[in-house]
Amino acid sequence: PRHRTKAKGPVVAMTETMRRSIFNEFAKAWGEEKAAAFMAAIPTIPWQDFATKADLAALKDWTETKLQAQTDVMNGQHNRLLGEISKLEGNLSNQMAEQKRDTTEQFTALTNQMAALSKDTAEQLAEQKRDNAERFAAQSKDNAKQNRAIVLSMAGFALTLYATLIGGFIFT
Repeated sequence: PRHRTKAKGPVVAMTETMRRSIFNEFAKAWGEEKAAAFMAAIPTIPWQDFATKADLAALKDWTETKLQAQTDVMNGQHNRLLGEISKLEGNLSNQMAEQKRDTTEQFTALTNQMAALSKDTAEQLAEQKRDNAERFAAQSKDNAKQNRAIVLSMAGFALTLYATLIGGFIFT
């Protein structure tokens, strides 16, 4: 996008032959050193290809417009990404809260199961203790009966033996 003014008359690009001819004319008039310095200052492209202040201003405006458009696009993408990040953060927070609820519920259920198991175990142990006490009491009762029977048998035997011994002395 360049702003150009129309040149008056035909514009001819300078050829190397033309440059050499001008150099020779200047060298005759000013000397070779000054002619070389002057020719170095003259561009090798046509004057109409040089940018004017208006060209530079138009280029500046065009560049600023393009840059602003790109900035707007990038800002839009940035805002869209921020929205997506915010949405993901919200989803993550919800999932974490749900996971915490689930874990708490599972922990509570497990705690309740352990308490019930502990209660059942305590009841079973108490029942086992009662059964053992009853068996021990019954066994002790049976042992006492057997001991009495043994003692009575031994007493009977002892009496019989005594009677036999005494009777043997009496009859002899």
